[in-house]
Amino acid sequence: MTQRNVEVRIETVNKMFNRKLTIPDYQRPYKWQAKHIKQLVDDIYSYFIKEKDKNQECRLGVIVLHKDEGKDEYDIVDGQQRLTSLFLLLYVLNDNKNPFGEPNFLNNVFNHSQSFENIKQNYEYLKSYVKDLGLGDDFKKFVRGKCTFATVILTDIDEAFQYFDSQNSRGKSLEAYDLLKAYHLREMVGVDKPAIQSTVEQWERAITHPISLKLIINDILYRHREWGRFRSAEYFDGQKVDIFKGIKSKDKDRHIQTLLRHLSSPDMNMPMFDGVGFFDYIAHYRQLYGSLFDDGGLVNNEQITLSDKNNEPLYQTLRANTGRVGDFYLFTLFRIMVMAYYDKFGDYELKRAVRKIAQWVYRLRLEKTRVSFATIENYGMKDISVAFNDGDHQQMNSLYNVIRCASTPNEVLDFQIKQVNIEFKNAEYAEQLLSGLVINKSGEKQ
Repeated sequence: MTQRNVEVRIETVNKMFNRKLTIPDYQRPYKWQAKHIKQLVDDIYSYFIKEKDKNQECRLGVIVLHKDEGKDEYDIVDGQQRLTSLFLLLYVLNDNKNPFGEPNFLNNVFNHSQSFENIKQNYEYLKSYVKDLGLGDDFKKFVRGKCTFATVILTDIDEAFQYFDSQNSRGKSLEAYDLLKAYHLREMVGVDKPAIQSTVEQWERAITHPISLKLIINDILYRHREWGRFRSAEYFDGQKVDIFKGIKSKDKDRHIQTLLRHLSSPDMNMPMFDGVGFFDYIAHYRQLYGSLFDDGGLVNNEQITLSDKNNEPLYQTLRANTGRVGDFYLFTLFRIMVMAYYDKFGDYELKRAVRKIAQWVYRLRLEKTRVSFATIENYGMKDISVAFNDGDHQQMNSLYNVIRCASTPNEVLDFQIKQVNIEFKNAEYAEQLLSGLVINKSGEKQ
């Protein structure tokens, strides 16, 4: 972080609100509830009581602002919750009128329905708090003049987010998908406010949805994109977000053929188009995941069973056996491969493909006494050719790579799965799945 890009100063609440503070589109909703408000105001009130005896200042933490050169606006990068809450407090103390002149914090538009609800509830709570303690002009004067922030003003947006990631007021780093949201919202040049607001609302709902952003981005898409480059992908964090960055909005005209091709036929490993293209990409694969794996979906149903002789639903059985960490890793690899197959070939012979994928993945469960994340990565990323018993036939020994490289679905469906000796004896479901491919100690099929 260079000296010219950062200013640090101690400022009063009054000084803070006498600049044009804006809440950018990439910000999360205003999430504070009454318990958070109470903690903040209780802290201020305790200092207010002490101030009657001596000159007491109340420090309210760090506020991080970003200012573009040539503009008089200051985007709130870190501190939205505290600033909004303080403004509400001062609004109540000022008889429900704006306590400051222009620029007016009230001009901010909150792009989340959740924000409106929390603001309404906290406003009612603060009215009761102020009335119960009989707080008036002395307290208002103390908040404005004796409550201070350590204010950090940055002029480089990337440095602003690096600072936010490392100095979050609660000590918790941003999720990598928060950084991606911020980056791609900045790339939505020329998109109208309602469309941006809708994008942000959908993104926030997806955080806690069963088909969550963590599931789709961290567990599925990130790993598939990295494995396609033969790179390890156990953890997705803020240092690795470039895998989801690509062609900037201003450069789209130079890549029109790529754009048209992927608009008509998206794929999990496609070049990333920044801005709207990224959000559409994530939404598409969240929807695809649901169509495959939701109850009654194309894979999660009663028709795709463990084997022709065992009528237990395959997907539900695999999901029910994820209590061990290794089995969960296998279940993740299975879902990634099924999505990759469907992404390429649709529902062509989907039942056969799903069962073959499951057999290839779960033969590892029987073969290994311990399955780590490195185990499934090494298994999936193998790409050498091996000879089978007839001495002539050669094929990749990784079905994952066959799916990735295949031009036709038959290359996947014709893949030969090697027989397996059972080393791990506590996975009966996997034995049922691989019935006919398991050999006993004498070398005979079971």
